[in-house]
Amino acid sequence: MSLSRGAKSHKGANMRYDRGYVDFTRPPPPVKEGDVLNVKIEGMGSSGDGLARVKGFVIFVPGTRMEEECTVRVTKVSRKVGFAEKVGEDEDVEVTEGDDPEVDDVEPEATE
Repeated sequence: MSLSRGAKSHKGANMRYDRGYVDFTRPPPPVKEGDVLNVKIEGMGSSGDGLARVKGFVIFVPGTRMEEECTVRVTKVSRKVGFAEKVGEDEDVEVTEGDDPEVDDVEPEATE
């Protein structure tokens, strides 16, 4: 991790390396390519794509409408946003919700 020529090291959370700035304060995306998720379209992008959020992470889904609940497959993930495609109703896919802390933190009830 060498600093690029002319770049100065500074004490902020961002550092400039050969390939641009690295933001150490941004958590990694909560999804990865190939994940299949159930999402609700919460908004519309400027090009008309649906906008869904997974743990605050924005995913653009073309061919969707506002308030539509659909199953999508993540096709591309960058540091700030992701892109997905709708999964057809007739496709047999298993939903991979990822690491959901609300689900993982629930302890099983004791049986008597």
